[in-house]
Amino acid sequence: MENGSSKQIIDKTMTNEHQRPEKQMLDYEQFISYCGFYCGACPTYTSGKCEGCRGDSPNCAVGYKKCLVKPCCVENGFFTCADCSKYASTKECKKYNPASIRFGEWISSTSRRKGIEMIREKGLTEFLALMTDKKWVTIKTKDTFVNKKLGEKLYVKHGTSSKNLMTKANLFMLFIAVIFMAACAGNPNKWKIDGKNVNSSTFELRAGQSAIYQGNINGGNFKNFSFKAHVSHSEEAKASLLIHSDVTLTKGYSIFIGKPTDDRRRSGSLASVRNLYRPSPSSFDLEVNVEGKRIVVMIDSVMVVDYLEPAAPFRAAANSEQLLSSGLIGFRVADGTLKVVITDITPLADHLPDYPDDREPVDEQNDAVIRLQQRDFPVIDYHVHWNRTLALEAAFEKSLADGFEYGIAVGCGIGFQLQNDEQVKEYITTNRHIPVLLAMQGEGREWVNIFTKETREMFDYVFTDVLTFQDHKGRRTKLGLNEEVYIDIPEDEYMDVILDRTVKALHEEPVDIFVNPTLLASAMMEDYDKFWTDERIAQLVKALKDNNIALEINARYKIPNARIISAGKAAGVKFALGTNNRNIQQLDRLEYSLQMVEECGLTIDDMWFPKKQ
Repeated sequence: MENGSSKQIIDKTMTNEHQRPEKQMLDYEQFISYCGFYCGACPTYTSGKCEGCRGDSPNCAVGYKKCLVKPCCVENGFFTCADCSKYASTKECKKYNPASIRFGEWISSTSRRKGIEMIREKGLTEFLALMTDKKWVTIKTKDTFVNKKLGEKLYVKHGTSSKNLMTKANLFMLFIAVIFMAACAGNPNKWKIDGKNVNSSTFELRAGQSAIYQGNINGGNFKNFSFKAHVSHSEEAKASLLIHSDVTLTKGYSIFIGKPTDDRRRSGSLASVRNLYRPSPSSFDLEVNVEGKRIVVMIDSVMVVDYLEPAAPFRAAANSEQLLSSGLIGFRVADGTLKVVITDITPLADHLPDYPDDREPVDEQNDAVIRLQQRDFPVIDYHVHWNRTLALEAAFEKSLADGFEYGIAVGCGIGFQLQNDEQVKEYITTNRHIPVLLAMQGEGREWVNIFTKETREMFDYVFTDVLTFQDHKGRRTKLGLNEEVYIDIPEDEYMDVILDRTVKALHEEPVDIFVNPTLLASAMMEDYDKFWTDERIAQLVKALKDNNIALEINARYKIPNARIISAGKAAGVKFALGTNNRNIQQLDRLEYSLQMVEECGLTIDDMWFPKKQ
């Protein structure tokens, strides 16, 4: 066979005057399947009941979803399996030659493989000539009792009426063949639960139980695949779906399921790699797709994890086998109960691109986020702003790429994005479907009188800063704007004004997090450490502790300093990480915040979580 695809060969042979005109010959290409069938002799195809595997929406009688040949050919750019050089013969290819096909061809004395071999040796033109002349769907190796003596052939002539496709005897033989194949092939819904085989796609697991897929799809071993199930868990359950695992379910990746009291992670987490903390339902559709080095997790058809495993992933010693390879699929339950309904397991081609064309993985060897994720420390940016330059969908897409969750804040107050209860309700209704936390930022000191308690509670949490206040002469001050700051008294006295207004707001305003904390007027920031004395820090920390308000560690302004954080930790104050970005470029992976986490020795017990979590 000359170099080039089998499709190119058909083009090369069109100059023969005995061949059909070029356009007509090209039309015949659609009659040749990837695996070597000639659809032009199939009455189901010619009657329009089957679109064949060349169509945009294939509906081959063999079943596209169960066929591994087409995806492989499409991936590798093959017109048919004749173009593949990996195997000397299709006999060696498991995708092409499963047991069910071998048995069907044996009992009918037909061979797709012979068709592929003919295309390799003589080209598509001669293959088409033979199949159109014989009016065969596939090459018949010999006349047998099954395909000749029993009347109509198993693979019928072009134009035969569908109601005469098979005689009763032939149907009987096919029925026997199906029963035999089922007995040989095994049950695609077979799971091993506590050492016992369960032949069902539906099962329930309790604490301490596990289930491992033992069916015949791909021999139970999966590399690239799509897995779908509906799962329901009891309150406070803790369970996992394991992929690329082994019989002990100790290797590979784990997708977290549940809402346990002793673990803040929530369903959909790619455990210790992409941990999620946003509340999730107790009953949902779970989908996991592995393609190359990419793992995608979806809950109720919404993507919640999109992880790219780098060439050199960072793994703590306890997670050293948390790597992509290939392996088993299984469930494990630590606490509570888990009900599972398997809806689909589809193997994909082995050789898929590692990463999407427009994305590269994070360099985990130099990344602080993955180090904390490996310790199950909660990395959440609670202070991401939504505005015209950063729509919620864009923010969510970036959070997927960054590998940690965002809390999206909207300004609420006079002159800000949301100015009344009705606008808040519309905002929440419009955006609740996006898998991010929704935060209310109270603006100015008037916001508490504008929005009702019921409206505030529609958000996942509420925060404010105290950059806006009435100064010592009653002037409206905004510390972030030099032109609206009036320092006409000694700076140390002005510092007392700032602290007084801050403590007053923390006592009076119903917030969960104090953001942009300890920020001073720009003229005073150079002496930040001098102004924040131990006495002033103690007053701030007491106000936070007394009102159960978390202290933000702000990545943009790089505040508060380690001394203030350590004082808060000693007093039992909780902490939240946040950026306060003005645009998407300012979302810098929380570098200062994570630095302070390490420097001040913060643990998960020091971190704040939303009440609804």
